[in-house]
Amino acid sequence: MHLEPRSTCSRPNGPRSTRWSLLTKVRIIHNLLNVLLISPAAVAHIKKQSSDSNKVSQYDQEISKNRSMPLNRRRKLAESIAGSPVAFNWDTPRTREGFYHYRAGLPAATKRAIEFAPYADLLWLETADPSVKKAAGFAKEIRQVHPGKKLVYNLSPSFNWMGHGFSEDELRNFIWDLGKEG
Repeated sequence: MHLEPRSTCSRPNGPRSTRWSLLTKVRIIHNLLNVLLISPAAVAHIKKQSSDSNKVSQYDQEISKNRSMPLNRRRKLAESIAGSPVAFNWDTPRTREGFYHYRAGLPAATKRAIEFAPYADLLWLETADPSVKKAAGFAKEIRQVHPGKKLVYNLSPSFNWMGHGFSEDELRNFIWDLGKEG
């Protein structure tokens, strides 16, 4: 995903420069951390407090209704389901270098694309293998929030297309099948 900042701001005692506002950066990072770090901690807490699998399902359903639910509401939701507050140490998921671990993959890429969409001209998806189904899911979720957003899918020549079970006809029609999905 290639991002270009669109607004300009002045630095105190400095020249005008093209930068994203600090508030924008904080909002994006906060939303990503909510989904990628807090939900797994909340689910683990609910499982620890109760053997009732319906409670985890209840939490997951509420979160899936509002993927951008803020941290404080996620914590309150998990607390109301588990019956006790969720303890979360912000330093636990960090590497020695200070970076956060998170589970990458298509859900993380989709969430990141949704958060960055207002600031990007187009959004790029690259998958480990060629898949119309994955690309269609990515496009559908993004377009629910940002209708008309331009999307790009990596059609890498490095894919072992035939190794992924494509016939000559499927390979020839891949781009057209992808186009039908938006």
